[in-house]
Amino acid sequence: MRWPFQSDAYRFEKSKALQAILFERLGVRYPRAIVVNHRERIPAAAERLRFPIVVKPNVGGSGAGIVRFDSRADLAAGLTTLELGPDGTALVQEYIEAEGGAIVRVEVLDGRYLCAIRIVRGGDRFNLCPADICQTAPPADTACPVDATLDVSRHEAPAEAIETAIRLTRAASIDVGGVEYLVGKDDGRIYFYDVNATSNFVANAPAVLGFDPFVPFVDYIVATGQLKLGATNAPRPPIARDRPGAAVAVLDLPDSSSLRRARGGRRAPRASRAPTAPRASAPARSGSAS
Repeated sequence: MRWPFQSDAYRFEKSKALQAILFERLGVRYPRAIVVNHRERIPAAAERLRFPIVVKPNVGGSGAGIVRFDSRADLAAGLTTLELGPDGTALVQEYIEAEGGAIVRVEVLDGRYLCAIRIVRGGDRFNLCPADICQTAPPADTACPVDATLDVSRHEAPAEAIETAIRLTRAASIDVGGVEYLVGKDDGRIYFYDVNATSNFVANAPAVLGFDPFVPFVDYIVATGQLKLGATNAPRPPIARDRPGAAVAVLDLPDSSSLRRARGGRRAPRASRAPTAPRASAPARSGSAS
């Protein structure tokens, strides 16, 4: 038994390039992207993609530093103003317009589905974090006005999206976190685009979700600590319990072996050690899985 929140998980939290590699390795559909390590490489990368595009710093969160370009002329005009972040690496990625302007965040705890929320953004903004702190950050730290509000609601994610979120978190050694996807407006397909090694529980969660996600989270921490300290009879903590404020039944998918038998697939290999940041432009093609 190991302690949760291992450092392996944070490799993916801190690198969008590694997330694209993870999507590719697991055959998960995501917006086509090319990794670059210098601002001057962005135009050549953009030639291989369909506009509009976004340029995302490899390291960053809450939409910080993400810039959209609708044409090659726009890119040429704004190229010198782009910041690639602390490691000088960025993703040049096709922009997929989301159906209804919404994204979905699937929260996973201990390899099981916890909940899902649907977030509708206001205008062209990239900070879709539902936590209160994310909506009160200084303007310099975000890519959108801090007074813009988000429409957040409980969502019934399809089984395939839940299964994919669980596969991604397991492959990334994430014990508790969230995986985000959108449904393309033009083709109705699911595109995954972000893996988070931390959980952003929605503000006022009991009112939105029907239960308090901090309760199973704390139960998991306590039970894991008991197992680590030698209490071998400690049960695996349940995700949902019959208690006040926990009226919503939470889905617990079959274990991975059952899913593999049903799909005739194999276990995805554990994530290897993080590769060094690419020194030249490297394509990261979108996965072909449904």
